[in-house]
Amino acid sequence: MYYRKYFSGSVDATTTTNQYYMGLDKVATGTSRGSGHIKNRSDVIGNALVSTFRDIGYPNAYWDSTSGYFFFDKTNSLSGIYITVQSSTMYFVAGYTQTGSQYIQSQSNPSSSAIYGNSVAVSGYSPFASNGTGATDYAFYVTIKGEPKGTFMVSIGTYTDHAAESGNIEFFYVCVGKDKRDNSNVIGFNFGRSTITQFYVVKYSNANIYVLGTNYAVSFVTYNNTLSMKDEVVVLIPMFFNLGFLFLDNTYINPGITTAGFYEIDGDVYFVNQYYITKCITEI
Repeated sequence: MYYRKYFSGSVDATTTTNQYYMGLDKVATGTSRGSGHIKNRSDVIGNALVSTFRDIGYPNAYWDSTSGYFFFDKTNSLSGIYITVQSSTMYFVAGYTQTGSQYIQSQSNPSSSAIYGNSVAVSGYSPFASNGTGATDYAFYVTIKGEPKGTFMVSIGTYTDHAAESGNIEFFYVCVGKDKRDNSNVIGFNFGRSTITQFYVVKYSNANIYVLGTNYAVSFVTYNNTLSMKDEVVVLIPMFFNLGFLFLDNTYINPGITTAGFYEIDGDVYFVNQYYITKCITEI
């Protein structure tokens, strides 16, 4: 899949407010997750993601404005990410549950890129025409590259380069797969800006979002190298993480293709990135 959707308009001036935790009952709590949240601008990003994700096969995607929480499937799962716009910075942080907690936990907004953490909008590379809390125009594309039922990249363009997919922009990766111990669904996120070898992987469960992996990060089994091709023979080996019971859907170890992009193999389309190749089966 290579899909993009355009968003433009104006957002009213607003003051910063608190961002609140999402409750386990899928209702925002009164517990503050942090201050400095520019609600109106955050809503622009959250609603744009909902609109795009519903197009690509996530009909229950939902944005909760009070908590700044983006559900991938609100009907069936708590899994999602916290999103907050703060001045010239947007933060994307994965949510998870914890024993005894009354709400979906998250890391605090970090000041540097982290596997579970943030993607930094450099001043001048924002979807908004101006920084801060004042009224402003916005214009950008949300671009999806890869397979929504496998592994895919989400890019948020800038006001000066609407369709930008790399550089000083907002982007993150999503993967879906299975925990082979019980065949349950898992979903993973990567918010890093330089590597996609590690994902924050959680159980795709309605009751809880269990963190899988030590120190939150789980690596591809091939995070140090890829396979080698011989005579253009493409070998598709299902991709799994170094926690060997976690397999990715419709995603395979890179068979030795050195240039990223879309390829047709035996009549099927695949998107290739540095360490993986994902089969594109979703059509719009």
